[in-house]
Amino acid sequence: MAVMVKRANFVMLQKKKIIVGMLVGAVLAGAAYGWTEHQRQLALATPAEQVTALMVNMSADQASAVQLRRLVEHGHPLALRLLARDYHLRGDKASQVQALAWYQQAAAAGDHTASYELAAMLVQGQQSAADPVQARHWLAKAADLPAAQFLLGQLMRQGLGGAKDEAAGRALIEKAAHAGDRQALYTLANWYRYADGKPRDEAQAVRLYQQAANRQYPPALQDLALAYEFGELGLEVNPERASQLRNMALHIASCKDSHTALVRFF
Repeated sequence: MAVMVKRANFVMLQKKKIIVGMLVGAVLAGAAYGWTEHQRQLALATPAEQVTALMVNMSADQASAVQLRRLVEHGHPLALRLLARDYHLRGDKASQVQALAWYQQAAAAGDHTASYELAAMLVQGQQSAADPVQARHWLAKAADLPAAQFLLGQLMRQGLGGAKDEAAGRALIEKAAHAGDRQALYTLANWYRYADGKPRDEAQAVRLYQQAANRQYPPALQDLALAYEFGELGLEVNPERASQLRNMALHIASCKDSHTALVRFF
């Protein structure tokens, strides 16, 4: 009898130890989660200016690279987008796949520019089959961006990823042009130049080409260079101006640096 009581007490003690251990484990796990979540919230609160500075300094400063990676791991939308763009420009397959994944994560977190960049990759089908249906989905999320309006307008005109709607597509492209998108400005200039859905108006075409050129768009610079070289679009022949514009177009087209800032060529 005494042996049975002793055994029962031993079993009860072991059960209590197990229960206490489970409770301690749960408390520690909760504390660890709380700490991790606290760290994540701190990372997400990092200001855009600081994230941009980390990106700029990443190649020369290992600490900046480590910190930027940490922000990416915590899902900071801007950090995800900036690093995705860097990988996208590298060109190799592995980098493109990683860029696509980071753009998707940033877009899902509400970064509209990432939504546009993701859509552009999906339209081009880089490292995967083109997916204009998904591209339209993400462009709709970024509908406030002129670049997204232009690309969505192009898809609508071509009937890619959804119903074809020439009128709505043109309206979106014109809206993007009025908002200063350089591709849309160039497209609208061509409409006026070649009477494509617009009355032929070479003076208006030149004004729109110039606006696109001021946003460092190589095709616009090249078309204006040709116009000055051959006296087209009502412009007087000016070989020197033609050469300047052509050289600028070639430089921008071949340069790895971003050339999107407003520059007053005209």
